[in-house]
Amino acid sequence: MSILYVTRHGVVMAALATVGVIGALVHPATPATAARDPLSCDIQVSRSGSLVGLKAIVSAQGATSGSYRLRVVSSGGNSSNIDQSGDFSVSGGSAVVSSVSLGGNGTYTARLSVTADGRTTECNQRVSGSL
Repeated sequence: MSILYVTRHGVVMAALATVGVIGALVHPATPATAARDPLSCDIQVSRSGSLVGLKAIVSAQGATSGSYRLRVVSSGGNSSNIDQSGDFSVSGGSAVVSSVSLGGNGTYTARLSVTADGRTTECNQRVSGSL
């Protein structure tokens, strides 16, 4: 009888372990990840007619202030360099800290660098081709 009891426990434990693994895959450890990444950035691209719009976005878990730098370099078509920088403040959530409008021809590489609380994060975006 004790063998059946151990086997049932083994099956139950294996099933619970499997559920735990599946749960970890479906719901990654958000609090641990969030604790490592309290500050993030993004560059959103939009198109309107012959123009390309870039929005520099900063996201933070709580009230955060710091500085940003957005550099946009183009090649092909008209060549231009754009360099914007300044301070930002976000009270939890996301905020657009800068935006630019560009001609739709050529290739653009944008780099956003965000610094807050002694920590720097960067994101990049590349838009190419005739738009």
